[in-house]
Amino acid sequence: INMIGDYEIVEYKNQFYPERTYYKATIENGTTRHHTDYEVIVEWLLDRIVRKKYYEEREAFEAGVIERFMEDVKYKD
Repeated sequence: INMIGDYEIVEYKNQFYPERTYYKATIENGTTRHHTDYEVIVEWLLDRIVRKKYYEEREAFEAGVIERFMEDVKYKD
């Protein structure tokens, strides 16, 4: 079971907005969330942890839809 502490939340400065502090975190599938509010990142991570099965099923479904779409595409020269 993953816990919020299993993820690193990184604080950084955006070169285009140096007066703001940004935070980011990355989950297993490589998705990264950036925000200026630390709590938004924590809530996003908690949602991804609690609803992990839902997100995995959704990714699998989307991959299947894309695959079926590509099978039906007819390329014309």
